[in-house]
Amino acid sequence: MLSSEQIEAGALPDYPEAAKEAVRARYGPDAEVTPYDVVMLRLADPVYAVLWKGFNILFLIFALHHGFYGLNNILTDYIRNPIGRVLAQTLSWTLALALLIVGLYSIIVAGWGYMPAS
Repeated sequence: MLSSEQIEAGALPDYPEAAKEAVRARYGPDAEVTPYDVVMLRLADPVYAVLWKGFNILFLIFALHHGFYGLNNILTDYIRNPIGRVLAQTLSWTLALALLIVGLYSIIVAGWGYMPAS
C-alpha cells in the first residue's frame, strides 16, 4: 500500500511477486504483468475505453440482476408475510440500485484525466 507521500510524489502501485509469478506460470517465463500506466492509458483512450467500459457496464447490469433476482427468489421462499416480502424485496432492489449507481460511476470515471508519471 502506498503512503500519502508516495501518492503525491506520483509513485505507482506495484504488483506482488506472487502475482507476477502467477502470470509467468500461466503465460510462460517471458510474460510480463501489464503495468498500471498501460491500463490507465487504455481507459483514457476514447475509442478503446468505450468498448471496454460498455462491456463492463453490461457485465455489471447482468451480474447485479442475476444476483439480486436469485436473492429475491430465496426471500420469497422463506418470508411468508406479504408485507414482509414486499419490504424485503424493496430493500433488496434498492440495494441493487445503489450498487448499480456506484458501479456505473466507477466504470465511467476510470481513466479520466489520467496523466502518467514522467
